[in-house]
Amino acid sequence: MLYTLMSVWSVYGGTKSVYGYYYCYPGIDTIQSAFLCLEMNMATIETIFIDNSTGQVFGKAEMPVENLPQSFALDTTMHIGDEDWTVANAEPMTAEEFMRTGKLVLTLQKVVKVPAKDILFTLPTLCDEIPPVLAGSTKQGKHICELHEDDWRQIEFISIAQQDAIDDEFTKIRDIYQKFSVSNGQFFVFKHIHVRQPIDVLLPEGILLDQLTDFFAPMLSRYDGIAYQGSDGLIEGGFAFSVATHLFYGQHVDGMVKMLGIKVGASVPTKKEDIVYALQHFMTTYRLYLVDWCSLQIIPADAEMISTFLED
Repeated sequence: MLYTLMSVWSVYGGTKSVYGYYYCYPGIDTIQSAFLCLEMNMATIETIFIDNSTGQVFGKAEMPVENLPQSFALDTTMHIGDEDWTVANAEPMTAEEFMRTGKLVLTLQKVVKVPAKDILFTLPTLCDEIPPVLAGSTKQGKHICELHEDDWRQIEFISIAQQDAIDDEFTKIRDIYQKFSVSNGQFFVFKHIHVRQPIDVLLPEGILLDQLTDFFAPMLSRYDGIAYQGSDGLIEGGFAFSVATHLFYGQHVDGMVKMLGIKVGASVPTKKEDIVYALQHFMTTYRLYLVDWCSLQIIPADAEMISTFLED
């Protein structure tokens, strides 16, 4: 076995370098075999590495406990030599478990880098600002709504006083459709994407979270919070509830709603009329539009338009 000194670790998107020795298996690529074998007096975990594309074991190592994450529920990347590998699966998932057994199996997928000119986006626009994850929080053991970061504020409620700001963003998104979209006959993809800047005041002051949920009671089902997909922590100030198949989510500060979005689900005919009425009443009360950024739609507090939007 060949022993050489090098740095190999990168976790959670930030780089954490650990210097130590790795060994190479005969006949195995040096980069693929770059695994740590640090000082023997440190607590280590017997770790097996599996290539996700082949299902084959391509390395083993004694990994120092302090250099492993508390949980692999978060997206984790290992930087080995000049290659990035993502953790596709971990058995077990948490430090508590692999510290108890002293064993860990990581299935890794090599990251394939694509030239920027070849990248196409599936969405014409994204929100520039997403909320932080609350330090020390966890979704474990809770009834949590999980959202992809790209879904954040794609359809949201906005004060009608922000008409000019909405129109300005629509102009920029329309430009993406006109100049940078490619259609295959079924859907559009985009060569560029418009990143929306935050609107200063999304909602009027005075919308209390308890008052919001009263509009939809007793139809709603509550969640304990929101988390990003692939993240263990909870979004700071996040709340969510479902009404039939429709998901309402947002942020509050001291019980005051600051942002409210919706993910539209399949239509439920038996509850449709009640949902439309509740939405119209809520939007009328607080003078709100429902804005779908990707489809360039503004839905006012009109029962027929709300009903049509929920069906599309």
